[in-house]
Amino acid sequence: MNDLQKEMLTKLKEIIPHNGLIFSESDTNKEILCKPKILPLKSLTLLKLEELEKQMLNQIKDKPKDN
Repeated sequence: MNDLQKEMLTKLKEIIPHNGLIFSESDTNKEILCKPKILPLKSLTLLKLEELEKQMLNQIKDKPKDN
């Protein structure tokens, strides 16, 4: 900082409003992160659909050909 900047900073006055809201920053309102939730890679519905698909494929394979 040069001398002019230092001089300007010393001349600045703090202005406090007489009415209205006053905003201030404090460390009390820090964000708190939750623990990560472990989710299954496949949903129950997808697992059921895959099981049904396997059953259908097995039924098709087991069916004798009528040609």
